[in-house]
Amino acid sequence: MPICWRASGERSKICRVTPLKIMRSLRAISICVGACLLMPALATVFPTGPSLAADAGGEMPSFGMTLVQEEGTLIVRDLVPNGPAYRAGVRLGDTFLSIDGVRLKGATFEQVRARLTAPRADAVTLQVRRRAGGNQELRLKRPAPNAALTAAALAWRSSGALDAGQQGAIPGPQSTGRSDVIGRGTLHVGDDLIDFTLPRLGGGEVTLSEFAGKPILLDFWATWCGPCRAAAPGLAAITTRFGDKIQIIGINMDSTPGMAIQYAQGAGLTYPHAFSQGWEDPVIREYGIHLTGIPFNILFDAQGRVAAMDLHGQPLADALELLLHRE
Repeated sequence: MPICWRASGERSKICRVTPLKIMRSLRAISICVGACLLMPALATVFPTGPSLAADAGGEMPSFGMTLVQEEGTLIVRDLVPNGPAYRAGVRLGDTFLSIDGVRLKGATFEQVRARLTAPRADAVTLQVRRRAGGNQELRLKRPAPNAALTAAALAWRSSGALDAGQQGAIPGPQSTGRSDVIGRGTLHVGDDLIDFTLPRLGGGEVTLSEFAGKPILLDFWATWCGPCRAAAPGLAAITTRFGDKIQIIGINMDSTPGMAIQYAQGAGLTYPHAFSQGWEDPVIREYGIHLTGIPFNILFDAQGRVAAMDLHGQPLADALELLLHRE
């Protein structure tokens, strides 16, 4: 699913979907249709490079990410939620610029892997260019070998959904808390919800903790975000399917509430919607939405712990079924 950013205080928005990227995505889909029939679609779509055969060389499961080479640069195509790269602040669509000051223009996957795993220190300094624009320096820890973690990480991304066969557990690495996220403020799987109270569209207030006791889906959206609009029918269907067994709460990021109220009513999004102050809102930044873009959602279990993030369509429905069955 395409991701949207919008500059604070401006009318312009950035939805990283261009005709060239659409053509590349369609070409990749036509090549891998047979494989794609064996797994649900990933929650976030990012166009692949010209050679799918080369993609296998960019898999780095110990870091929880896959790189793809595109026009001489290395771009993050796949990312494990709560994996080492994710915890360091790496996001889908990031372009790797340098590692420990060594520029990576034209570097091969093997060269990058060697620099990331060289036994010189327990972490590397990674400079990336965000697909929304701007460069950022990250501190990426070198993970200790952990076969179980790697297997769980690969299971998460290869399935795109929760595996009910894994003793009812949510696949993916265990949370280590937010202390290692270098000021990101981003939640991990297993973290407790961050409570908030925001104005409610149509009047009143929305307090997150008041809905505890059942699975909660926190959905961040705006009317100016095309991918958010595309996701709306799926959310309406989730509401119809699960009824009051779950609670969806929308967090709207429009500049004024009027259009959001009108759109939510017309789209059948009948659940409560909170109204934020955009990208600079403390709630938005605490949840790291200024880094992920929108649409983005966070699924909490009945105990208020993060169960999954950024699931859409059938993977989201599967996750909810598993949570309800486990409860």
